[in-house]
Amino acid sequence: MKKGIIALGVVLIIFGLLGYKFGPGLATKEISNLTGGTMDTHLTSSMLSQMGIPPIDEMVKVTKYSFVGLGVAGIGVTIFGILSKKSKPQFVMPKTEYPYHEDHVEMSGKSNALHTLQERLARGEITSSQYVNLKKLLEEDDKKIDK
Repeated sequence: MKKGIIALGVVLIIFGLLGYKFGPGLATKEISNLTGGTMDTHLTSSMLSQMGIPPIDEMVKVTKYSFVGLGVAGIGVTIFGILSKKSKPQFVMPKTEYPYHEDHVEMSGKSNALHTLQERLARGEITSSQYVNLKKLLEEDDKKIDK
C-alpha cells in the first residue's frame, strides 16, 4: 500500500511537469482550432469573448497554474506515502485460553459444544444472555447423562 501511494505521487509529479511544459502549447493550438485558425490576436480574442471564453493569455496562465497544482499535489502525496506507517489489521480475533488446542482429538462432546458456544459469542452471533442460557442447557444435559 505504501509503495502504491508513493508511485501515485510520482506519477502526479511527472504529469504536472509534462503538463506545465506542453499544456499551454496544446491549449493555444486547441483555441486556434476552435476559432478557425485565424492568426489575428485581436480578432481571436473578440471571437473568444463572444463565446464566453477568456483570452488565450489567461487560458495559458490557468493551464500552467493547474499543472503546478497537480505537481504540488503529487509532492504532497509522495511525502504522505513516505511518512505513513505500515497499516495494521483493524480487527484482531481475541485469543482465548483453552486447556487444549483446536487440533486436539480427544475433545469431549460437552467441551466441544462449549467451545462452539464461546466462538459464536466471540464472533457476535449470540448475545451474552443467550450464551448463559445455552450453557445452562448444556450443563443440564450433562447432568442427565451422568445420572
